[in-house]
Amino acid sequence: MTSNAMTNMRLSIGDLTNRPNRAVVQIYTAIELVLKARLFEEHWSLVVAKNPDKDKFDAGDFVSVAFDEACKRLDIVVKDPVPSNAKMSFDALRKIRNKIVHFYTEDMIGDPQVVNNTREVLKEAWNHLHGVIDVTWSKHFHLFKIEIERIESNSMFKR
Repeated sequence: MTSNAMTNMRLSIGDLTNRPNRAVVQIYTAIELVLKARLFEEHWSLVVAKNPDKDKFDAGDFVSVAFDEACKRLDIVVKDPVPSNAKMSFDALRKIRNKIVHFYTEDMIGDPQVVNNTREVLKEAWNHLHGVIDVTWSKHFHLFKIEIERIESNSMFKR
């Protein structure tokens, strides 16, 4: 899951300038995958929305938890919550992502105010994602520290 999250982060970098709508989808997907990877580390069944079945899980035949449920399980079951400011930032990006995926129109990327707002939300979410991986859950994602820094160094998200 974490490797897939890194792939989505890398892909988003090329889309930030010309296709911020695609970057939103890719970075938000990366966020969800990181949350699910943290759940998975505790136990595979925490990733499954309902009726966990190991054989089906291994075959990819399952429905995974949504953002809110992943955050809830990380807090209540794992006792390793997503920091509240990161959760709010991720949720803001989730709402933009949902609008893009379900109601996308060309005028969304033609409006400079919408594009600038989207980029700001993306940047904030990226910074929180980096913090979650590099600080909050560093012992769980330490193998990806160099990859995150490489991705960040090639993007508008440089700190």
